[in-house]
Amino acid sequence: MDEVERYKSKLLLSQRKVKILEDIIESRTRDLFLKENYITKQALAEIELKEQKNFYENILHSIPVDIAIFDKNHKYLFLNKEALNDDTLREWMVGKDDFDYAALKGLPASFAQQRKDMFNQVINSSKTSLWMDKQIAKTGEVRYKQRRLQTFADKQTVVGYAVDVTELHNAQLELLKSQEDLIAINKNLEIEIEKRIEELKESMESRTREMLVKEHNLQNIKKGLLNILEDYSEEKAKVESINEDLISANKELDAFTYSVSHDLRAPLRGVNGFAKMLLEEYGAKLDAEGNRLLNNIMSSAKKMGQLIDDLLAFSRLGRKELMMNNIRMHDMVSEINEELKNKHHPNIEFLIKQLLPAKADNAAIKQVWVNLISNAIKYSEKKDKAIIEFGSEEKGNEITYYIKDNGAGFDMRYADKLFGIFQRLHSDKEFEGTGVGLAMVQRIIAKHGGRVWAEGKVGEGATFYFSLPRG
Repeated sequence: MDEVERYKSKLLLSQRKVKILEDIIESRTRDLFLKENYITKQALAEIELKEQKNFYENILHSIPVDIAIFDKNHKYLFLNKEALNDDTLREWMVGKDDFDYAALKGLPASFAQQRKDMFNQVINSSKTSLWMDKQIAKTGEVRYKQRRLQTFADKQTVVGYAVDVTELHNAQLELLKSQEDLIAINKNLEIEIEKRIEELKESMESRTREMLVKEHNLQNIKKGLLNILEDYSEEKAKVESINEDLISANKELDAFTYSVSHDLRAPLRGVNGFAKMLLEEYGAKLDAEGNRLLNNIMSSAKKMGQLIDDLLAFSRLGRKELMMNNIRMHDMVSEINEELKNKHHPNIEFLIKQLLPAKADNAAIKQVWVNLISNAIKYSEKKDKAIIEFGSEEKGNEITYYIKDNGAGFDMRYADKLFGIFQRLHSDKEFEGTGVGLAMVQRIIAKHGGRVWAEGKVGEGATFYFSLPRG
């Protein structure tokens, strides 16, 4: 009997030890899960901030104004594509100065010295320098650029701008030759344009400075992440603080896009308004070339306005919350097809195969179909018989939809550029567009947790695919 009691006592003690070990394992597992969760959130936030930085650099590259940023020693920090279109040379110029450029291009040292003197004057005085630059190309063509140098408040950075005003300059000369009484109007136009450009430049300087600060903060965040990996318990509070900063930074970057787009509207309205006034009041007194230049100004302003609208729509996608609903894809596509067919191409043929229903944001997915169908119609309109086909397929945990046309198609070597903002594979003379539509498609689908891709062949059409998680 005593032996049985001793056995029961040992068994009870073993069970208690097992329970203690189970509690320890559960606690360690929970700690590891929380640590991994914090690290994952931080990494995702870092990736998103990097994408935002690339996005705003693309905006600077798309602005039709020469932009160059220097450090206090006259070394280039950034040039946009308008300032230097050669990608390889532009990357090489970062960290170099005008003497390096002059040596590379075989230009006289006086060219670089003149720019250096102007730079030193701005750095030492903290005053803005503004001048007109006359350039003569090898072909003999003369171009005029309005140039400006200005320091930031900390005197550590200098920003240079150059706006091509050749057409405006030549138009002014022509107007002065034909009518002396237009001098006052031309002066007012110059003042108004300069005022609008000044407002835009001041806004860009402020936003660019904020982006540089955010980039500096990003480097600090990376260091913080390494410390967190070494000692999670000591760095937990710091990670939470960094996450809050990143959320705030993303909101500010979205607000920056919205603000820049709105700031661009005012100068566009001014340019378009003055050009329209000149055309209406003095169009009869101008020759054919003068009228053509004014019409070009108005047309460019209209195109820029559409680009701003698309940019605003693209920016709103990042702030809008998704409202998930059950969507009957077949009905939605049929309705859009009927509307666009009557508006653009009554002879087009739509072939709708199986389109499976999905659970997604109704308004956002409708925008995806409108952009894809509009693209298919646009690139097929030159065909005698345009055919657009729709279908879908369910694989694993996602549904893949496609739209196929027999239009202009594209070279698969450039497929990776299709969904980048402002990236276009065709010129405006071939097919009009702003380069934002497919970028909106990619952003909407990514927000739903899906993906987009395309296949095509020049002259034989293209097929665009997108996938959505199964509801």
